[in-house]
Amino acid sequence: MRKAIIILATTVLLFSCNSKKEATKTVEALVEKNQEIENEEVLEKSVEKEQTRFLVSFYSPGNGIDYKTKKEYDEFLAKEYPYLEVHQKSWGREGEVDYCVNIESLSKKNRILFISKSVEILNKSVKTRYNGSDSCDK
Repeated sequence: MRKAIIILATTVLLFSCNSKKEATKTVEALVEKNQEIENEEVLEKSVEKEQTRFLVSFYSPGNGIDYKTKKEYDEFLAKEYPYLEVHQKSWGREGEVDYCVNIESLSKKNRILFISKSVEILNKSVKTRYNGSDSCDK
């Protein structure tokens, strides 16, 4: 009798774990798809309107900015686009900083490439915002 209960309990446990894993995968897929849609919207808006600037904000919700993502983005700019004009404006006490990247000199194709690579890096953090703009004034 005990063996039957143990086998039954194990079977129920296995099925419940599998459904949780599948549910987690489903939720992750939906979140990823939503991020892809948002990324596509940013790309479309920026390129469609012939945006000449790409604004990035590293902000802090009270516990500092994401220095790891900032460092990665700084390295990306220095390595891939050292010729682009980047204005930085510090505005907080926890390292908050805004970047205004002048992408006017890039072709439409290269603007799309720059924005998509930027979005890929910046989406690694929940402490960043970005958008396209015509000027550095907000």
